[in-house]
Amino acid sequence: MVKFAKVPYDNLNQPSFAPKGFVFGIAWTIFYLILYFTATKGIEQISIKNRLFQLYNLIFIFQFLWLLLFFSLSYYLMALFTLIVLYLISVAYVYSLSSVNKKLAYFNLPYILWLLFAFLLNLSILVLN
Repeated sequence: MVKFAKVPYDNLNQPSFAPKGFVFGIAWTIFYLILYFTATKGIEQISIKNRLFQLYNLIFIFQFLWLLLFFSLSYYLMALFTLIVLYLISVAYVYSLSSVNKKLAYFNLPYILWLLFAFLLNLSILVLN
């Protein structure tokens, strides 16, 4: 059995703007609910159903990969690159969704901003540790 050298988030050297660990669980739960809601409403539109569904699935794949790399493996540099890809996929998702329903796309803007914050936090933790 492989054991990973894991440093708990709260024990890392963090920038002054870093939230406590429990904030992430609350934030990601809200963002997952928003993504689910907007995807189910957007996928009802036949015109971009496949593209939207593929992007939606890619978001969750890269989100899981980022969580694994950052929190479980402490591979902060790889996590940072994964987060960049996740951001680009998420922007493509919101753009595709906006062609169906702009209001649904606007619901995802806080998620896009959160990813930018996560990028800044990930980069800061990479530099500080």
